[in-house]
Amino acid sequence: MKQALFEFELPLSEEYIPYFEDLIRVVIIQIMTQYLFYMYNSVDYPFFNEIFFLTMIFLMLGVSVYWLVIKKIFVLKPQLTEENSI
Repeated sequence: MKQALFEFELPLSEEYIPYFEDLIRVVIIQIMTQYLFYMYNSVDYPFFNEIFFLTMIFLMLGVSVYWLVIKKIFVLKPQLTEENSI
């Protein structure tokens, strides 16, 4: 089990935990990227602007479509060969 500072028990199926972890990861990456742009040039890149929120929504929508639609349609499995079959 992973050790963490905080643990949250969610009323979700085990299947959806990676989906929410991925959503959180993308949101954190977007916030950090926007913050770094803001620190680089706060005049041209205000921290909370319309583009920031639109990008956040589009990224979350893209991750959601992947996890809730694409991942249900396409399943990738490794090809078994003599080298990796034991």
